[in-house]
Amino acid sequence: MKDIQKTIAIVLAITAVASLFFFVLIFILFDFLKVETPLKDSWETFGGYFGGITTLVTACIASLLFNDWKDIERFKRANEMLDKISVEASIIHKDLTDLVIKSRMSTTPSDYRKESSQVIRHKIHMLVTYIALDHEKLFKSNPYIKNYFDITNNLIGDYSRYRKALKQDIKANNGYQLSNKLLENCLEIFNLKMDEMIKNNLE
Repeated sequence: MKDIQKTIAIVLAITAVASLFFFVLIFILFDFLKVETPLKDSWETFGGYFGGITTLVTACIASLLFNDWKDIERFKRANEMLDKISVEASIIHKDLTDLVIKSRMSTTPSDYRKESSQVIRHKIHMLVTYIALDHEKLFKSNPYIKNYFDITNNLIGDYSRYRKALKQDIKANNGYQLSNKLLENCLEIFNLKMDEMIKNNLE
């Protein structure tokens, strides 16, 4: 808001100086042409142009205020969206953590592993899709949104490799060694990227 006030002040100052210069120029011209009443005629001529000048300046200020309002609304929308994204990301993180803990137990049934992995996969894809749908304009308003998008989008690839390994482990009945390792790797990278995002945005 301070920037827009400063810009409007500059526009008004330039308009005032330009108007004064224009009036003086008209007066000098009329005086040079030996007009009988140069001051009166200068005022009348200047008055005719001044209406048009004020209309242009008003339109310019209105445009600046409108753009500033759009920026404020975009910023508010970005913050509201960020709140929702952070909640969804926290849920994904919790689900991943729970799945890692339970996957370490050899007694955890394969059906539970498959169903849980499917649910988490759906949540990750839903979050990435939500951010990507018509929200690219908000990336500049709040860098966290772009960071969340990059982190969750990268998580899709890592998580897909885990689910592929899980199917192989279930089929081979080999104790889930490969899938557990890839799952823990997903959580580790997710934590690392989240910590890095927070650190970079605090600097």
